[in-house]
Amino acid sequence: MLNQEVKTSNIIRMQKLSERLTQAHEHIKKWMPIDVLSFDPEIISSEQLMFFDAFRARFSDLQDVVGNTMFYMVMLYDEEESSAKRLSTRERLVFMEQKQLLNAEKWQTIREIRNNFAHEYPDEHTEKAENLNAAWYKSLELIEICQKIEHYLCA
Repeated sequence: MLNQEVKTSNIIRMQKLSERLTQAHEHIKKWMPIDVLSFDPEIISSEQLMFFDAFRARFSDLQDVVGNTMFYMVMLYDEEESSAKRLSTRERLVFMEQKQLLNAEKWQTIREIRNNFAHEYPDEHTEKAENLNAAWYKSLELIEICQKIEHYLCA
């Protein structure tokens, strides 16, 4: 059984993160997509670097909240999961896909992008640019997943 107060709190948290990602997406659009061959974070403006960092953090934070919290909320909402019966990540993805809240393959891509952000190395400029571009293209899909989850939980 899903506690209404917890559900509302988590939906609000997801909404705020989604709004912040939308704002960051808007701020960096003038620089996107990045030319991966010439990208060098050492020579771009501090403003541009700050906005890229904000976008990267907001993408990662939203993906984490959706994957670690909201999936669980949906499962509780449908009484498919209890503290005694934890489903695997794969089982959760299958369930979320059956509810038409996401495409599991696309979610895996979003998750990989987030993981790549977590494991970036300072001198890998090409990889940083590729990952920023990938997140840029997938961020609207992530926001759409949030909207679907919100609608599902509030229906």
